[in-house]
Amino acid sequence: MCRGGVYLIYQTNVRKLFSEEIRAAIEKGVDVPFPEPKITNNLLRGLIFTFLGIAFIGVFLFGIGQPEPAFIIGLPPLGIGLAYLVYFWYSKK
Repeated sequence: MCRGGVYLIYQTNVRKLFSEEIRAAIEKGVDVPFPEPKITNNLLRGLIFTFLGIAFIGVFLFGIGQPEPAFIIGLPPLGIGLAYLVYFWYSKK
């Protein structure tokens, strides 16, 4: 079995045990501390994708001199990066 399958089975078992423990604690009337949700760093992701897209466009435009592949390869990461940055600034307010 591949590593991904083993990890998936492991995560399923961990979640099952965790939910059983929570259910048992609630039945006993014990307060259950729920884990804090993960905080994603959208600013970092946005900056990485944005500058990666700019770098692709720069390499293909100025390094190779081919404008068509520059925009085909560079615009998707640039767009994703800008979307992350917009989401970061929007969610901050």
